[in-house]
Amino acid sequence: MDGVRSMLKACLKEAGITAHVHERDGDYPSPTLLIDGLDVLTGKPADTGACCRLQLPARRQITDALMARPS
Repeated sequence: MDGVRSMLKACLKEAGITAHVHERDGDYPSPTLLIDGLDVLTGKPADTGACCRLQLPARRQITDALMARPS
């Protein structure tokens, strides 16, 4: 989770975006990163069921999601 947190902070800084980051702990240690309510990996709203994430978002996926958000 620290890797995703650090990458998100770097992407926000690089994009010049100031944003509030809300962290929520769940039952599984694998993080899901949502930007404006959409999962960075799928582009869809967060899955509300119990699941374990096997893939973490790449820097490019985070940057793309940040740039796609409405102004």
